[in-house]
Amino acid sequence: MPATTTVAFSRALASEAVRWRRSAATQLPLLAAALGLLQLGPVLATAPSPSWTPVLAHQNPWAVFAGPLAVVLLVGTVSRADRAADAEGR
Repeated sequence: MPATTTVAFSRALASEAVRWRRSAATQLPLLAAALGLLQLGPVLATAPSPSWTPVLAHQNPWAVFAGPLAVVLLVGTVSRADRAADAEGR
């Protein structure tokens, strides 16, 4: 039976943080939040009565169409980084 090594969870988490620190995948959620705030202001400013109904109506196409595309972009970016890290480690 081959010997296995056990790595503490805190060390594994720290190594993932180092790997993700400069990754483009960490910036995508921040970009999404910034775009959401940029869209929120004009909708609330131009709505006849400021409420969440026009904001949510405006955000619906983004959530249905652009949201899944953003998830695909995030997953593709992370998987590409993982493959590149695996290729370096071998």
